[in-house]
Amino acid sequence: MMTRTFLVALIGLSMGSFGWADNPNKPDDNTTPPSAETSVSPLPTITGGLVFNSTFTPGTQSYSPVVNPIVLVPLGNRFLFESEYNVNSDLTRDHGAWNPRQLNREIEYMQLDYMVNPHLTIVVGRVFTPFGIYIERYHPEWIRDLQVAPIIFGISHQQSMGAELRGAVHLNSKVDLTYTGFYAFNSTINYFTGDRGLGGRTSLFFPEKGVEAGFSYNRRLGDNRFNLYAFDGTWNMKSIPLDLRTEVFKTGMLGNGYWVEGAYRLNKHSHNSFLRKSQVVLRGEQYFTPSAADMAMTSMSGMMMGDNFLPDQNTTRGFAGWNYWVSDAVKLSFAFGRSFALGENQNIYSLGITYRFATGGSEK
Repeated sequence: MMTRTFLVALIGLSMGSFGWADNPNKPDDNTTPPSAETSVSPLPTITGGLVFNSTFTPGTQSYSPVVNPIVLVPLGNRFLFESEYNVNSDLTRDHGAWNPRQLNREIEYMQLDYMVNPHLTIVVGRVFTPFGIYIERYHPEWIRDLQVAPIIFGISHQQSMGAELRGAVHLNSKVDLTYTGFYAFNSTINYFTGDRGLGGRTSLFFPEKGVEAGFSYNRRLGDNRFNLYAFDGTWNMKSIPLDLRTEVFKTGMLGNGYWVEGAYRLNKHSHNSFLRKSQVVLRGEQYFTPSAADMAMTSMSGMMMGDNFLPDQNTTRGFAGWNYWVSDAVKLSFAFGRSFALGENQNIYSLGITYRFATGGSEK
């Protein structure tokens, strides 16, 4: 009942905000005085990606078309409605036989943002559970540098129904503090499921260096109650076109792991038009299964989390990838990886093509 009431209130608030934005007679305390310059009015925006991925391991070939639209709707000066929808199909051929075709549909997030001031935004709805950086920044296939997600993305790919407080504070000329805190309640409504929990993420960002270091904490309060900890770091180098990023998870019941990734654009170091549109990517990662004591405390045998299966034994993987931008909207991707696990060492190949689209924006 609480979840249904929450959803009704969210939809009603969104519709009400639409009405206020369309009513020229309603006074708006947030409206700024008109200036002599031409004003810019935000318009609804639809963006996202169309992706076709293929992954090959010994004896198994997987093909996955993905449609991933994102909708952004400004509501007046302070409200923003945003949502991401994911539709994908898993076509898998296993040792000469095709598995049953699957069509997966999911609302990744559907939320209403209220900008209180430049340092605080209140968010309500279905949100990504803030934990690490991959889930919020790199999970869409048309953004990530390697089409194969890190192993521990199976831990962080979680959504919650509830509320968030998020923002950033300028500490001094060299350091900014970012923060996100959330509380989620239990929900069993189709497309809006989620477990009760709380936690958040905070980070220090050094803009002159392009360096950010973050820490996340989650407390899961569902049938299995446990803590999750994460450390993350990014370094967007300014002297060379190299981006470095990493996550380290310590979760007890779900295991522990880390990944380290570097992506290097060749646009500044070659006169060849082909190389200038290319990027090379390297990633190393490890996953360590829960201890016997942790496994005894949970009923999550098989441990499927989000869209990933966590391995049932310690696993080490390495990837080398290459991306080529045909245009600003079209990207070709190839990667080769090697997975090491007891009795299951194997090569992994992935191919992908991504098209990013966008419409809307703003008008003068």
